[in-house]
Amino acid sequence: MGRADNFFDLGGHSLLANKVVAQVRRRMGVSVPLDAVFDYPTVAELAAVLCRLRDGSSVAEKV
Repeated sequence: MGRADNFFDLGGHSLLANKVVAQVRRRMGVSVPLDAVFDYPTVAELAAVLCRLRDGSSVAEKV
């Protein structure tokens, strides 16, 4: 799996997306909206969202 691979193309689904959001919150202390996983389904895109959220910005702008 690479940073440009799509979570859903690799077999991800809504229940796994919920687990991702919960793990990120638990391990990193960042609350990620569930729809961010759907809107930014690659590791690279989601990492950029996490950085913005950690820095206090919003998820609104596209990566």
